[in-house]
Amino acid sequence: MTLRCDKVCFSYSEGRTVLRDVSIAADRGVTVILGPNGAGKSTLLRVMAGLLTPDSGRVSIGSESVEDMNAAERARRVAYISQTPVVSASLTVRQVVSLARVVIGRDDPAVERALERTGLRDFSDRAFHELSAGQKQRVMLARAIAQLEGRADANRVLIADEPISALDPSHAARASTILREAGRETAVVIVVHDPTLALAVADRAIILSSDGRVLSQGTGIEVITPETLNEAFGVEFDLAEIAVEGEGRPSVALIPRMTGSGRRAYDGGHVPE
Repeated sequence: MTLRCDKVCFSYSEGRTVLRDVSIAADRGVTVILGPNGAGKSTLLRVMAGLLTPDSGRVSIGSESVEDMNAAERARRVAYISQTPVVSASLTVRQVVSLARVVIGRDDPAVERALERTGLRDFSDRAFHELSAGQKQRVMLARAIAQLEGRADANRVLIADEPISALDPSHAARASTILREAGRETAVVIVVHDPTLALAVADRAIILSSDGRVLSQGTGIEVITPETLNEAFGVEFDLAEIAVEGEGRPSVALIPRMTGSGRRAYDGGHVPE
């Protein structure tokens, strides 16, 4: 496996335990992490990326411990996208993406290709701080793509914390495709909150419980089910099949049931409890 966490535990300085004996693995393809608020999803990604040190347990990429890697080694192996990127206000979009090549070596074609793939070329000279939240997410995705391009080492990881949450449907679909394409050569690990999106992009899925333990892991189809989601989130889900023209099988949507007398279906009709 490209990325492994073996019995990882983590607590913040105030003594609050966030992760408890987390043992998971991710290889090439897209691994999606789901879980309720406070389950430790973002913390787990930061531990995987080497930004936080676990209290116990081990995180490894290939045969190497992430904890033993210096910053330059991690940059060659791990591209990390946070929920709230911190970038100097003076940098343009192109400059932010170009930062990905600093450690690896300057490669302007890789930067230009990343800008093109994420639809950012037309405003690559705009200041990063002027962008919307969704545009900033696309910039950080472009930087991650540029960072990992051209690396011969198979043990590479793209780690992203809710990389699609602020995107409109068009750009969300484009970003999902980019992540799936990246997964052909790279272990991609992402946190998402939408089970339907998770099921659409996941090769593997991991669900964390509210106390920071692994509730379930396996293929996306095995893990992202109404029963497992109910156990994780404490709300019942309905599985809806949506016919897609030209597709051999229907797409699937997982819809949480709303409290009260009923909820609205996709066609606007009322579905009684």
